[in-house]
Amino acid sequence: MGNARSLAIWAAAIVAGAASVSAASAQGSCPTTAVLASVQGTVLVNSGSGFTPGRAGSVIRAGDQISVRGSGNAIVD
Repeated sequence: MGNARSLAIWAAAIVAGAASVSAASAQGSCPTTAVLASVQGTVLVNSGSGFTPGRAGSVIRAGDQISVRGSGNAIVD
């Protein structure tokens, strides 16, 4: 359970970091998107309209929130 929570915090930090470099990406030097490469269990993504189930292959953008519940896990690439 602690591992899944750590992953959720880590994934949120990546998305937050992507948001902090949005000015650089506007100049084309840094991407502001990621992909959920793998999803197991309960993984939710909020792109501004509430949380919806995350699916492998979903695009994650700067500012999106990721929530991993229980024994769920996700790989953000």
